[in-house]
Amino acid sequence: MSTRHDPASQTASEFFADRVPEYDSLIRRAVSHYDEMTQALLFELPPESRHIVELGCGTGNLSLHLAARFPAATLTVVDASPEMVEVTRHRLTEAAPEFAARAKFVTARFEVFAPEDQADLVTSAIALHHVAQKAPLYRMVHTLLRPGGRFCFADQLRMQDAAAQERHWQEFLAFWRKPGNVSGEEIVELLAHSELHDHYETLGDQFRLLESAGFREIDAPWRSGFWCVMTATA
Repeated sequence: MSTRHDPASQTASEFFADRVPEYDSLIRRAVSHYDEMTQALLFELPPESRHIVELGCGTGNLSLHLAARFPAATLTVVDASPEMVEVTRHRLTEAAPEFAARAKFVTARFEVFAPEDQADLVTSAIALHHVAQKAPLYRMVHTLLRPGGRFCFADQLRMQDAAAQERHWQEFLAFWRKPGNVSGEEIVELLAHSELHDHYETLGDQFRLLESAGFREIDAPWRSGFWCVMTATA
């Protein structure tokens, strides 16, 4: 990783674009319960969803699950990184060409995304914490969804209690430092990125933001420490 740009000079999308080749490995080495959380998110997605928007595609891991779960659906992928969008487009085209042919691939920050059509489902995996001001984003998602549509996402939280936050943070760092997980250089880069670009809320804050945006039936059906799956109905 010696050819990396300085994380302190990068946007969030540039940071991850710089790490496309090892992103799939890094996400599992850095995020405890990654696969378990992904499966928990998939379990919550309404089976009748036909028009789906995914906010933050990464290298297409969730997108591929969506193609397999909803083969007749139309997917709109939104990510600020053109590199990530192209990797996702390529992987979808190889795995599910008919699904990929119907899909829309949008390079845009979530905050300025201007949807054209209403959706049945808006979903996201470990991406929304890059948005500092979530209130306008959640209002946009509520407007984007048809009445009764679902907003289902997985992300990292901040603990309500400061002592619990520190305890879970130290557990998080201990997971990174396990042999074979995150290297010392990667830890330095991830911490620098997090300091600049990560914005975490407590679960209570998330519920209040979603409720203020007009959502109902707000829930957190899966949680493990920092990591959580949240659901809400428009």
